[in-house]
Amino acid sequence: DYLNEKLDLIEFAYDRISQHPNIEIVGEPSLSTLAFRYTKSGLSEDALNNLNQELHEDLVSSRRFLVSHTMLKGKYVIRICILCFRTHQEQVSFCADEILRIAQQLKD
Repeated sequence: DYLNEKLDLIEFAYDRISQHPNIEIVGEPSLSTLAFRYTKSGLSEDALNNLNQELHEDLVSSRRFLVSHTMLKGKYVIRICILCFRTHQEQVSFCADEILRIAQQLKD
């Protein structure tokens, strides 16, 4: 059913992006929401917040999907929220691939 599909999709996204060594999952997936941020050793919290803001802007500039952001305990985090009835594994896979692609560029 619809809700189970969305719960499975957020777990799918979690499994995909949590494999990157510089992606920090901020809390376990909650219902259909997953919060994460990019981390890099040696950077201050302000620098990490700026880096994650840039990552967020890169992700939404494609206009292929929308991810939101928020501040949690002083950390800029990016959120995937899967609610739309038109969102299926193909779209979530594309979103995860883009997150990983940009994260890899930041790492290099």
